[in-house]
Amino acid sequence: GSISCSRSQAKGVVYYLEYLAVSWRTGMRIAPNSISGKRLRQHGVSSRALRKSRIFFLFWQPVNSIMLPVPLFGSVVLIRRSLLERDVDGELPDGPALTLLVHQLCHVHQRLEWGLYMYLWRQLWQRLAPRGIPIQHRQVERECYYLMQQVEEHYADLQETREPMEA
Repeated sequence: GSISCSRSQAKGVVYYLEYLAVSWRTGMRIAPNSISGKRLRQHGVSSRALRKSRIFFLFWQPVNSIMLPVPLFGSVVLIRRSLLERDVDGELPDGPALTLLVHQLCHVHQRLEWGLYMYLWRQLWQRLAPRGIPIQHRQVERECYYLMQQVEEHYADLQETREPMEA
């Protein structure tokens, strides 16, 4: 059988593919010594992970964020644009919205430390083998979820210290 679609659906697909092509050229690389890099490093992200990754802010994707280990190109982080807005200077916000990006950059670090094939093997094994263990407690995800928790606690503590001053 053939696949059929309406003209408007075809235009939508073409528009999305064009958007992805533009996004690829404009993907964000974060320098470790930039304002955004310093914010991320403060939360445990390695300089090496920042140098070896490219971040793309997409208007739509099926999950909130994901890291794709691309052979020969390094790691690509895809994140929904609505979940992590950049300021007018292109820098990332200093707030709890960084949690998803910190989590994915943790996976970039794992990929660099373990190598591409071992990273993929561990991800596959974690999805197939351990039954009854919550995902955040599994080997590949444990460290990344811990970093997310640290980021959330950091900004919650900041919020608590700011509230008495405002009262």
